[in-house]
Amino acid sequence: MARGYDYDIAILSDLRYPGGNSSSIVEEVKAQAAAGYSTALVHVPAGHMKRRRRFNHKVIDAVSAGMARIEPADRPLRVRALVIRQPRVFAEPLEVVPRVRGDQRVLVINHPPFDGRYPLEDPYYRAEQVRDRVDDLFGPTPWAPIGPQVRRAVEETGVPVTMREGDWHNIINVDEWRAERTGFAHAVPVIGRHSRGHEAKWLIDPDEILAAYPEDDRFVVRILGGAEPAIAALGRTPRTWTVLPFGAMSPALFLLGIDFFVYFHHPGWTEAFGRNVIEAMASGVPVIVPPAFEPLLGDTALYGTPYDVQDMISELSADRHGYRQRVDAGRTFVDERFGAQVHARRMAEMLGETAPTGSRIPAAPPRRKRIMLLSPQSRGAGSVVRMLRLARRLASDLEPTMVLGVPLVRAAARAGILAEYVQFDRPGRHDRREWVIRRVSDAIERERPDLVVVDGSWLPGAIEDLVARGAAPFLSLATPGVKIDARMQEAFTATLRLEDLSDRVAVPDPADEKDQASEVATVGPFLPDAPDRRPVPAASPRAVIALASDARTLEHAGPLITRLAAGLRRAGLEPYAARPLIGAPAPDVDPWIEWVQLDPLGRTLGGFDAAVLSASHTLVHDAIGLRVPFVTVPAGPRSGLGERGALADRIGLAPALESLEPDRLQEAFAPLADPQQRDDAARALGGLGLTDGAGTVATLIGEMVRSSVDLASPPQLARPAASRAALAQ
Repeated sequence: MARGYDYDIAILSDLRYPGGNSSSIVEEVKAQAAAGYSTALVHVPAGHMKRRRRFNHKVIDAVSAGMARIEPADRPLRVRALVIRQPRVFAEPLEVVPRVRGDQRVLVINHPPFDGRYPLEDPYYRAEQVRDRVDDLFGPTPWAPIGPQVRRAVEETGVPVTMREGDWHNIINVDEWRAERTGFAHAVPVIGRHSRGHEAKWLIDPDEILAAYPEDDRFVVRILGGAEPAIAALGRTPRTWTVLPFGAMSPALFLLGIDFFVYFHHPGWTEAFGRNVIEAMASGVPVIVPPAFEPLLGDTALYGTPYDVQDMISELSADRHGYRQRVDAGRTFVDERFGAQVHARRMAEMLGETAPTGSRIPAAPPRRKRIMLLSPQSRGAGSVVRMLRLARRLASDLEPTMVLGVPLVRAAARAGILAEYVQFDRPGRHDRREWVIRRVSDAIERERPDLVVVDGSWLPGAIEDLVARGAAPFLSLATPGVKIDARMQEAFTATLRLEDLSDRVAVPDPADEKDQASEVATVGPFLPDAPDRRPVPAASPRAVIALASDARTLEHAGPLITRLAAGLRRAGLEPYAARPLIGAPAPDVDPWIEWVQLDPLGRTLGGFDAAVLSASHTLVHDAIGLRVPFVTVPAGPRSGLGERGALADRIGLAPALESLEPDRLQEAFAPLADPQQRDDAARALGGLGLTDGAGTVATLIGEMVRSSVDLASPPQLARPAASRAALAQ
């Protein structure tokens, strides 16, 4: 082992922190891996972390990807550089004494010792105690504040510490946040913010809150992460606000739907860095913040008081060129000041080399069994949605990858899944079948999956060829309407059928069943990831219009959505329109309709009081699983309701709508505005007893790849227990 080093760098901290500390650690790990440095993560429990927590999921993902290894604190390690994060870890005597020795050392101060909430007399941590414990354990260690406000707070304690000359800025992966914007998100400026719903993150004066986040029809306000402190201070939720809970969508996706990021926090809180502000700038959103951010952000942000916000936004909204200049300046600033290359340079300076030399790169962790989720559908997002939900339910020792027939690679990436787009219906190629075979074969050879799961309403001939060649074990998940013949059942290792509740109200056609294979196991619909219904408090009931996940499947969607929204308003509901996952929203929609993004995992639909849906498998079963009262309508002028419309007749609040005349719409939507009728409908939906097919299939996959199920025999599964009696009522 050259030079006797175990790793190039060790990062020591409590790896359970849920917020910025863990995010910053992971970004530094990624930058170090890209630069060729080996990294150990050393977990030291912090005494103030009283709640039982697991390691931050981002840390787990980085370790699973082989970018770092977790080492026990009491294992002797010698490293070239020791980076210690979060001084509060050393505010109390340690439960475990770490045995890491680093030639170079730094204590990253990502939290001030005191602020307006914890004054100097009763601080978060006492600087002299942290200094003495760190120096006793590791030797004299310089301190590196992450920003000017933290540096100033440390200096004001009067405790003599050795301070690095430059701040140790947190970094972000700029490319993960960069977004192309074609214009403003709405007809009026959209003010947004995302942060934890903690009182420290919000203003306390009601007048200041409404100045920064106005209840004014000239603006729309969108909030991600919770606004409980502000709502408590106001005594209500302003009618122009849309509030989504933490985790309802990714911050990157949220930022795509706003025009200005406005962040004002508790007057007593010291924002050590403001990662959310940096992320907004990287995404291409101008930011408006208090003047205290100026030493960190320079002239790339807008500064003022809450009472300046509305004038600043109105002025910049009217100046498209100025708006564009500020977006470009912000992105450039973030890239140069907080990009991954910043960390690579400071580590090279700290180690005295531009690249690692002679260090032992530790072996990667054991390879997890890999499951390839293959969705050959060329239109619609239902298949990809199912695969994302299945991936979430796979056991931790199984690693999903995806091959998609629609351009939703970004949605998979947000879920932490490696994905590849293959255009299965690629036009203009005489050798399309062989081209698809090559693309998928290359993916199988590269990923070496232990099992390939094929989902879709049709099976391209190229996939049939790959199954016949035995490139890997294949499991087929047949969606409603797919005929499973004996030949198909014989070719696949296992074949499953996805149940559709509408099958239980339809009259079977013997002609359709004569070619079907027998004894095919049936699994329930793939239900939302978090099946708890939590409507967002609002002055009026909130109803979402969701017609399709792919804009290409809708014709003349704008007038249809406008007509449905008008009917909802007349019935006393506040309408929202679901943005398609693929393609742009319809351009000719009433500009006063709020666009929202329904999470593919199904976690946001439950935030609405009611829904107006097309009769799609995913939307209808999501509404049932989440117990959201709904009405079904045709998705377009040539769309029918079919058997799922018959299902809606049985379980919806009103008969499925074939007619979209204003009086008929108002009559159909009126029950959605009645709290008692909504509650009755929710109970009825819950009584259908849907079982989650994604969980069933994930369990089966785990058994198959661990060889506890004979891969040559089809599995035996029980039929989901949804009640025919409940459907018949």
